[in-house]
Amino acid sequence: MPFYDFLSPIRGGWIALAIVLVILALGYVAAPLWVWTLATAIVLYGTGAPVWLWGVFGALALLLNVPAIRRVVLSGPLMWMLKASGFMPTISETEQAAIDSGDVWVDGELFSGRPNFARLMDGATEVKCSEFADEIIKHL
Repeated sequence: MPFYDFLSPIRGGWIALAIVLVILALGYVAAPLWVWTLATAIVLYGTGAPVWLWGVFGALALLLNVPAIRRVVLSGPLMWMLKASGFMPTISETEQAAIDSGDVWVDGELFSGRPNFARLMDGATEVKCSEFADEIIKHL
C-alpha cells in the first residue's frame, strides 16, 4: 500500500503533538463525526496500525456513524438503562410548561454557540416596526 506507515520517520513526540493539535482544531470548529472518523483513519494508516486495530476501528466507526445502527445497538439500550435505573430526572411542571410553550427564538439562537445575528436583527426589526406602527395608529 502506498504511503502506509508514512509517519514512522517522525519521532513519537511530534506525532503526539500533531494529534493533540488536530483534536483541538476539530473540537474548536465542531467538526462532524465523519471528519473525526476520517482523521482517526489517517492516523491509523500513517502509523501503520495492525489489521486487528483496523477491525476494531471499522466496527466502532460503523456503529457510531450510521444513525440507524447506533439507535438500535447503542442509544436505545442506553436510554432504557438510564430510565430503568432512575438516573433520568423527572420533568417539573415549570419545565414542562416551558417545553410546551413553543419556540425559544432569541434564547435558542444566542445559546446555540453560533448565533445568526442577521436573523435575530430581522425578526427584532419587524417586531419593533410593527409595535411602532401600532403606537402611531393609536395616536392618530
